[in-house]
Amino acid sequence: MKKIVSCTLVMILIVGLCMFPVSSAEYITWQDQEIRLTGSNKYAEKVLPLVYTSEEVEFYGEIYEWCAEGDCETVDEATPDYVLINTATNMVLPMPVADVYGDYVFCNYSINRPFKYCYCIYLTESGEVIGLTDALENEIEGIYNVFTQGGIGDLIGDMDKDRKLTVRDATYIQKCIAGLEKFEYYDKIEAFEADLRQGKNPPLLYISDFNRDYERNIKDATAIQKHIAGLEY
Repeated sequence: MKKIVSCTLVMILIVGLCMFPVSSAEYITWQDQEIRLTGSNKYAEKVLPLVYTSEEVEFYGEIYEWCAEGDCETVDEATPDYVLINTATNMVLPMPVADVYGDYVFCNYSINRPFKYCYCIYLTESGEVIGLTDALENEIEGIYNVFTQGGIGDLIGDMDKDRKLTVRDATYIQKCIAGLEKFEYYDKIEAFEADLRQGKNPPLLYISDFNRDYERNIKDATAIQKHIAGLEY
């Protein structure tokens, strides 16, 4: 019973974090709605009418810009090729969802309307807004930078969440295997476990599963060490 209550509390907490991803007192007003601001709002007047009609917008924020010619912050008055936007309505279906893109994995406990994981991409040249998952599947130029530079998703094998693979990650896995530390609850990807129970073949089951063999063991620590050293694993 305690385990069920604990899992329920964790789900409520994570859904709450998705609904309110940044603690901020700033708001913007659109169509008489007060919207929590989670980043900048430079393109809000263009983006919001393309995405929402009568739905209640919970939060909005532009959190990353990508320029094909280089770092947008170092190019004077540069217009980004795309803008990564964090936004959602207050309509949420609490259920585990996850996807793997290259070396990164998205994990969450809700599908946010109208975009999965709360994220969309604004393409400045065409004026289109598309879901991030669609942008990734269509391999829009520079889209992988939302992970490497934009700060979203989890790097597979990155146990201390510093967004890079180091010997510390390998050491932590070794300690967990030896019983000296415990894997964090978020290491287990609940959505993929559900896939496995339904007879589907998920990409992996744990963020710590660096070699992607569906297990977390000493082989993952060794594979990370070899990767850092530039060796095959």
